[in-house]
Amino acid sequence: MTLSLAARRRIVASSALTLGGRAMICPIRRLLPTAAAAAAALCFAACGTAQAVIHPPLTSLGYVPLPRETGPGPLIDQLILDQRVNRLYVAHTSNGALDVVDLMQGKTVASVGGLAGIRAVALTPNPRRCGW
Repeated sequence: MTLSLAARRRIVASSALTLGGRAMICPIRRLLPTAAAAAAALCFAACGTAQAVIHPPLTSLGYVPLPRETGPGPLIDQLILDQRVNRLYVAHTSNGALDVVDLMQGKTVASVGGLAGIRAVALTPNPRRCGW
């Protein structure tokens, strides 16, 4: 049995909820903005109770020039700090080299070339050796 569109509308209208003398076919549509506002208010209230953590901005301690680029564009992949000897190891991908920066002197003390595609540096227990 197939009902016409008009018959289906009459069935829906007769079974609709009444609110203040008016037929309300979908009560959820009226509650949706209220529920959204309540959820937003709860989120803002929860955020307001958390303490804001303020960190001071980073400050520059110096500038150390690295060897001149020989490849396309400056490309440095990974930096590793060895605090035991105050050295910074730089995987200088565009040069295909491992640059060693002495942080106490503030200058590049070595550059190991011939490492095409170098991406990372690994420290070893011996501070005089590293791997890539």
